[in-house]
Amino acid sequence: MRPNTPHLVVTPEDAICHGGHFYAMSTIRDTCFGIYHTFIGGALPTNTEYSLHASQMLTQMAFFIRDSLVHQDDEVIDGAEGGNFTQYQSISNPDIFFVQDIQKMHLPDPSTFSGIIDILTLAVLMELGNVVSFWSYQETESSESLHERGRMIHARACVRELVDWIFSRYELYDPQAPGDFVDGKVHLYWVYLVHHAQLLVAYKRQATDHGMDWSSSGTCPPKVFEKAVEQCFAHERILQKMYANQRLRLTRFAWPGVPYAVRKRPNPTELKG
Repeated sequence: MRPNTPHLVVTPEDAICHGGHFYAMSTIRDTCFGIYHTFIGGALPTNTEYSLHASQMLTQMAFFIRDSLVHQDDEVIDGAEGGNFTQYQSISNPDIFFVQDIQKMHLPDPSTFSGIIDILTLAVLMELGNVVSFWSYQETESSESLHERGRMIHARACVRELVDWIFSRYELYDPQAPGDFVDGKVHLYWVYLVHHAQLLVAYKRQATDHGMDWSSSGTCPPKVFEKAVEQCFAHERILQKMYANQRLRLTRFAWPGVPYAVRKRPNPTELKG
């Protein structure tokens, strides 16, 4: 069953049911959207909550993508001529590198808009990871919450490096205006990030008003949640302004704008640091 699918389990007699989550990049958008729904609605949309282990697994996926794409030239793979590796010409890098067949199957394609949106959806979840995790709202810090805060700091650094890499090698344009290129980081990623943040705030308000906000049952009432979301943008003044002024266009988490076309940059820029 795809992620983010409301469901229930019915048995003809008393039973103990066991289930779990399987994560795949091919359905990562629904996975991330489902996490938002379960944070607000708890067991209403599904029978399994967004656990700490799930968060850690998705963080590992973000690092896997970053290491496979951004750091592809950092290592020399011994035996690359063997049968376990495929010679792969990167669209974003003129140099030839080698990727394991099984690894390549799990990587989104950053040369396509769909692949970029898959990556950015996971990146947005990492950026907002604190605000959709209940350990953030504990009245007193625990060793677990301190550890998780540290993990999310590394996760945010990871996806920011990944996003910078994507837009240093690819450029976006409106297919209706091929010569009109846009700043992908600002007009795609940041708009998408702000859209998710604004929609989560609106979602929580409405759920609270209708008595369906499971996350408010503890120490996360709407005003506390809104403050936590605002803190996500404290590091970047432009993002603060976008969050304050951007109009919420759609009441769904999918990308609300133009499906841009993607082109390899003629002269890829180098990442700093």
